[in-house]
Amino acid sequence: MVAVAGLVANVLNALFTLYIAHPFSTAAYGAFTQVSSIFFLVALPGSALGVAVVRRAAHYVLNHDDTTMLAWQRTLYRRVWRVMLPTAGALVAASRFVGEWLGNRSWIAVSAVALAGVIWGVLSVDRALLQVRQDYRGLAFNIAFEGVARLVLMMALSAHGVTAVLVGLLLAELATRVQARHRVPRGSVTEIVLEHTGITLDLLIALGALGSLSLLQFADIFALGHVHQGPLGGYSAASQIAKTIVYGAVIIGGFLLPEAVLDAGRGKLATRQLFIAFTLVLSAGVFLVTVSATVGPHLINAVFGSRYGSASTALLPLSIAMTALALTTLGNTYLLATGYRWHAVVLIVLSLGSLSILSAAGGNFGTTARWDLAVQVVVMLVIIGGVASEYLRQRE
Repeated sequence: MVAVAGLVANVLNALFTLYIAHPFSTAAYGAFTQVSSIFFLVALPGSALGVAVVRRAAHYVLNHDDTTMLAWQRTLYRRVWRVMLPTAGALVAASRFVGEWLGNRSWIAVSAVALAGVIWGVLSVDRALLQVRQDYRGLAFNIAFEGVARLVLMMALSAHGVTAVLVGLLLAELATRVQARHRVPRGSVTEIVLEHTGITLDLLIALGALGSLSLLQFADIFALGHVHQGPLGGYSAASQIAKTIVYGAVIIGGFLLPEAVLDAGRGKLATRQLFIAFTLVLSAGVFLVTVSATVGPHLINAVFGSRYGSASTALLPLSIAMTALALTTLGNTYLLATGYRWHAVVLIVLSLGSLSILSAAGGNFGTTARWDLAVQVVVMLVIIGGVASEYLRQRE
């Protein structure tokens, strides 16, 4: 169900990407891609928080202690909002400076994306609580709901420009969060009061790992935006197509994470779930790479228009690179679930190095894509090695 919901959400995202490519100029489309990337960076703490919540809440699930879990849950929400509200204020205050650094982008657009990322962070807590309870029906519905809400609201506002589209993103995330919160069990008020959530260490480790993966996902866009003098619309079109598989891997990770955490708590290996997740993503990756190799450039010209064909040759290496990153994402999810930590340090080093490497490509689309491929393959091999090492350790 989660995989099907992820497919629906990605298809809807692809439809919207195609829809706005035609009325937008290549410069406007490049600006949309650049500013919307901020969403994924701001949402990172939320993603990390989701991992930490699953790992901690699994303790209560395995011990069938629902009463204490509900009390812990209320404490968690209070702590999250105490952090998220001032964070939202700080991001809005900084939006004008960020917009200027990105090339005089609208501060309203930057604010809308940043606030959407904050809301998504809270949504990650709701989804984590659904995951650890193995409520995959509720999780799948929420993922599909998000895809529909984004498509409807962003498309409805697209006639008013990039800023309006990103306001639509904010509204969609608000609606998705409301839907998810109603699905999470609340229970009755008890006399149990917990002062601590016990997730700080897991949160920091997950934040480092997921932050590195997000930087690896958008390092090429940021590097080009910094050194390339012309519009990025052509490269953005190819990049958007290739990155869909990473979004799919993140969604499938919503199934893999709680399964691996719960099995680890029972002293078992979650290799079956890992194999299922790898198979789904690898199958989608083979399809994406095949299409990119055979009709990729023609597809971009036919669907997006010839004005987006300037970077069509970058589609194939980007498709392979993002398939590698999707597998890296699943491997990282598995390692975080089993309590493995050292790979986070390696990811941080490699992701920071990727910015320097890709910036050295000089703004050339083809060279940037090929170097990005080399970086992603190296990172994937490192993480797969970590997965194999953890598997052998657990078998001993």
